Amino acid sequence: MGVVLKIESLKKSYNEKLVFEALNLEINSKSIFWIQGYNGSGKSTLMKIIASQIEDYEGNVSYKNISIKKIGYEIHNEIFYLPSLSNLYEGLTIDENIYFFSNIFDSKGKERMNELIKIFNLNTYLNTRISELSDGIKKRVALVIAFLINSKVLLLDEPYSYLDSKSVNTLNQTIGKYKESGGTIIISDNSLFVEELSPDDSFQL
Repeated sequence: MGVVLKIESLKKSYNEKLVFEALNLEINSKSIFWIQGYNGSGKSTLMKIIASQIEDYEGNVSYKNISIKKIGYEIHNEIFYLPSLSNLYEGLTIDENIYFFSNIFDSKGKERMNELIKIFNLNTYLNTRISELSDGIKKRVALVIAFLINSKVLLLDEPYSYLDSKSVNTLNQTIGKYKESGGTIIISDNSLFVEELSPDDSFQL
C-alpha cells in the first residue's frame, strides 16, 4: 500500500475561529481510515477539504502526489464525499435519484446498480419519492449512490446514522468489499460500529 492522500500543515478557520492548524496526515490506498473527534472538532470540515468542497484553507492536500487544487473538477470522479445528511432530491423517486447521480458521475454500471439496490433492500421503494421516505431509507439510498460511483476514495460522514442493525451489517460488509476491490474508505463517525470494521488506521481530531 502506498500513500494516496497526504495532508501537510493544514489550517482552517471560520470567522476567525480556528478549526485546526498544522494538521499533518497520511492515508494509505486500499485501506479503511477512521477519523474520530467530538462534535464540532472539524471532522466534516476535513472531509470536505479532502473532497475539494472547501478550498479556502492554508497548507496542502495531495492526491497521488498532486495537489488537489491543481487537479480541477476531475478530482470529483476520484474522490466522492457522502455527507451525514441526505443531499437527495426530495421530489424525485429513489430510482430517479440513483439514475441522476450515476449519470453525473462515472458509475459502475447498471449491473452493479441492481446489485446494490438488492443488497440495501430498496426494490419495493424504487418508485417512491424521497420526501415520503423515513430517514433510514434515505440513508440507504444515499449509500447505494456512494458505492455506485466509481471513485477511488470514498468519504463517509457519519454513515451509520439512522440505520438499523441489519443495515449496519450490510454497510460494513459493503465497505469491506470496497476495500478488497482496491478502494480507500475514510469514515468520520464516533460510533462503535466503526471499530467492528477493524480500521487499518485512525486519527483523533
